[in-house]
Amino acid sequence: MRSTISETARNLIRRTGLAPVLRTLLRPALSYSIIHDETSFDALEPEWEDLFGRAVGRTPFMRYSWLRLCWEHRRRRSRLYIIVVRKHDRPVLIAPLVRRGSSLTFLDSATPQYNDVLVEESAEMPKNLEFLFRILANRQAVQHLVAKWVRDDSPIAPLLAAAPQEIKPASYQAAFIDLNEFGDWDAYLQSLSSKLRQGYRRRLRNLQKRGAVEFRMANASTCSSDMAWMFDQKRQWLDRMGKSGKWLREEATEELFTAAAQQGIESGQTWLTVLSVDGATIAASLAFQQGNTLYGSKDAYAPDWHEFSPGRMLKFMTFERAFEHGIRVIDLMTGRYPWKDEFATGKAEVTNRRIGLGVGEA
Repeated sequence: MRSTISETARNLIRRTGLAPVLRTLLRPALSYSIIHDETSFDALEPEWEDLFGRAVGRTPFMRYSWLRLCWEHRRRRSRLYIIVVRKHDRPVLIAPLVRRGSSLTFLDSATPQYNDVLVEESAEMPKNLEFLFRILANRQAVQHLVAKWVRDDSPIAPLLAAAPQEIKPASYQAAFIDLNEFGDWDAYLQSLSSKLRQGYRRRLRNLQKRGAVEFRMANASTCSSDMAWMFDQKRQWLDRMGKSGKWLREEATEELFTAAAQQGIESGQTWLTVLSVDGATIAASLAFQQGNTLYGSKDAYAPDWHEFSPGRMLKFMTFERAFEHGIRVIDLMTGRYPWKDEFATGKAEVTNRRIGLGVGEA
């Protein structure tokens, strides 16, 4: 009788088409895989971009295109360790990690940026993040997670803070300009110190006496040369300051940021602004847009024009353009510079941590 009932049930399931539904119901709600090879990384792109559209806290540094370029930059020194958490075959979390020895760290440009996991914004987000940490705690031979440049408002930040800290966390501040506080550019301009405003107008007049002043956005034909000028100026600055700046001197770093800038030119995600006098570049600035937020990345100016503060001049012009094009937040990122305090309306906390991971199953 038992086999007859079982066969009857099987026939009913086949006739009604319930088999896929039952397989889904009987499968564990959450599963995971770890990607180590480039072929699987490349195949993940469509699902990555789909999850990016559903994720919380999206930044340009979490896009597949950016991280694929970062992997080209870091592949010689690391091994891919990308954790993909799925709910019924649909990705709900991707942790873009790489492994060196017994340590995991975020896949990034190896320069200051924001790092994070890509996680679907839903009521189950805390559970999905906890599942990720259980995965990490049960991997053999992986003993540490070096989590650099994670904002304290990241959904993963509380779990990182609660984990065993192997060294004292290092905290930094990232200045930002919240343009939502102002009705228009003039309103923001009036919020700045009179010294800063008057200095800008005076230097602009003096620059105009020296020649034709032009503010422009780089395009596909000028992007490579504009980036080459910027990195050349930054390396010269390192020499003048007697700084090593190994990552900045590496040709691979320039190649990475130039490729990223070129990728974003057509989509409008790259803001490479240039200030010139009679056609000669005196300042350049690189930023990336995600949604209505602009993320600053690299700046450089020609030291021969120092008396005109070309870097600040360019920032005034870039910020005004941002207002005109619907940008609501300008994230000046980490790094302590006086000019950031002059322009910023607030600061976000960013923390670097090294946490211990448990040793469990392979």
